[in-house]
Amino acid sequence: MQAADRSLPKVMPSIDVHADANLFNQQDEGILAADLAAAALRAEGLEPSPFLLSKSWVFFHRHPASAVVAGDGSIATGAVRISVLAPYGRLTPEARAGLIEEATQIVARVVGDPAQVERTFVLIGETADGGWGLAGRTGAQLVEWAMGQVAAAGRPEAG
Repeated sequence: MQAADRSLPKVMPSIDVHADANLFNQQDEGILAADLAAAALRAEGLEPSPFLLSKSWVFFHRHPASAVVAGDGSIATGAVRISVLAPYGRLTPEARAGLIEEATQIVARVVGDPAQVERTFVLIGETADGGWGLAGRTGAQLVEWAMGQVAAAGRPEAG
């Protein structure tokens, strides 16, 4: 069993959901976003707190039903692709496998069809620090900045 490097900065995952435009309604997307973000945070070894969930974004890419075609030329009706981008080294092989299983089951539950697992593809990618950023800061800079903000919020104001 390979151990993940838990000393790396703890950062929120980025998640993309590609699906037929008619597969999920707005309520379904809200449920998917919350459940997928929580699953990805847990896979990284983080508690899915309200703060972390608010910083874990899920991007929905809605496509016409005919946009996904199987290798045999048939339309892949109901196909869903979930892409999770996590910091390099944060996920053990077991955590990746667990996240793939959980994300697949989340989609099937939201769709309301156990057979959806056969039409759900989960892709997990990793990016090194410097390969992602937010608000003009790299991952490490962002973690340092956020820690400073948390520390400042805990200090009494000068009067």
